[in-house]
Amino acid sequence: MTNDVNKVSNNPNGTSGGMALVFTLLTCGFYSFYWNYNMGKKLYEAGKARNIDIADNSLLYLILSVFGLSIVNYCLIPNDLNRFAN
Repeated sequence: MTNDVNKVSNNPNGTSGGMALVFTLLTCGFYSFYWNYNMGKKLYEAGKARNIDIADNSLLYLILSVFGLSIVNYCLIPNDLNRFAN
């Protein structure tokens, strides 16, 4: 998902999926909070740049990850990514 979000947001130098996993392991999971928030921001900005109606779900993603519901984010983020395929 990280690599796909970087592609749609025209940020090829962003953190790769592998590095995001390494950062999450090194920080004992705290990086995942930032990752979830950042994915929401990147998707919102990319949608705004391409005139695709995507809500700014970054705060929702952060709250869900803080409460241990990151798996919900792993369903919502691809849903937003699919809007770029049309």
